[in-house]
Amino acid sequence: MKSFAKIAAAAVFVLGAGTAAANAACNGDASTETVLGAAKLLLETGMHPGALKDMVSSPGGTSIAGVAALEEGGIRTTFIKAVERATVRSRELGQGPK
Repeated sequence: MKSFAKIAAAAVFVLGAGTAAANAACNGDASTETVLGAAKLLLETGMHPGALKDMVSSPGGTSIAGVAALEEGGIRTTFIKAVERATVRSRELGQGPK
């Protein structure tokens, strides 16, 4: 059941990125393709996600400005809480590890 929680969380991330792109009047929304590309790169190279973030972020650039906003909003903590809550619920329903 935890896998479905992670899939849902990833879908919410893509949804949020798409909404943000629309709000910023970006031409086209490549949120799904961007997430897929990042996932493929991580899987194919075995690179740590933090290393990939550092590799594509220039000091003072647009990527690191966006990452800073995500961190200020507590994105990692929110994802951790979401998976923990789904795990607890799965256990309550008798579907997860004890």
